[in-house]
Amino acid sequence: MIWFFSGALALSAVTVALLLPALLGRRRPRGDGRDMQNIEIARRRLEELEPDDDAARAEIELALLDDLEGAEQPAASGAAKTPGMFSTALLLALIPLSAALLYLALGSPAALAPRDLTASPPAQMPPIGEMIAQLERKLEASPEDANGWQLAARTYMHLGRFADAARAYRTLHQLRGDDADILAAWADAEVMANNGAFTEDARANIERALALRPAHKTALWLAALAAESQSQPARALGYLRRLQPLLAEDARAGAEVEKFIARMRELGGE
Repeated sequence: MIWFFSGALALSAVTVALLLPALLGRRRPRGDGRDMQNIEIARRRLEELEPDDDAARAEIELALLDDLEGAEQPAASGAAKTPGMFSTALLLALIPLSAALLYLALGSPAALAPRDLTASPPAQMPPIGEMIAQLERKLEASPEDANGWQLAARTYMHLGRFADAARAYRTLHQLRGDDADILAAWADAEVMANNGAFTEDARANIERALALRPAHKTALWLAALAAESQSQPARALGYLRRLQPLLAEDARAGAEVEKFIARMRELGGE
């Protein structure tokens, strides 16, 4: 803050310095070249006069006096319009003071205060295990929280806790009923929990998901895998043919489907 006000004071001083010459003005000297010329002309005319010609001498002197007084009038008038030293000193004090008061009234002085970055360290996320424990305690207290069970199921799948994920999806299905996404995710969790083996419950969930949504990508993929596990390449190809156009914008998944199709063809699927 000290540096800010020092800079503001310096800028105010520069402003005053730029305005000061115009305010003070430049006083003209009392005599200029024209005055000296008039005096010289009057002196020569006086030398040419007769010593006893007092009337002419007085006339010349009066004319010279008028010329000199007329030349000094502009300077006197300019001096009257020029502020004195007291006014200049007052201006020097008022400009920075007015600027400071205006900033205090309209600005944000608190923004100039240095921030203490060590006073309040950023909050850290708790470990994932602690977050899961909190979620489980919440579900124990509110077992009807469908959103909580959905979050728990997805988290378990991400952590590789497939059996817990299958149980969470089972509870979610009980709360929300038949839903293609829930059924397909539940079947996926059960297959992963059984090391890739398709249980009867998993097959039934896949079939129900496809009955609800025939173009469900995950259900079609799981159905093809289930047909392959039962040595039914033709059936697997049927699911893959339905899945392939759905992956036109996913090059990586489309490539996996192409490999799967080629493998089923080799097994006599066509």
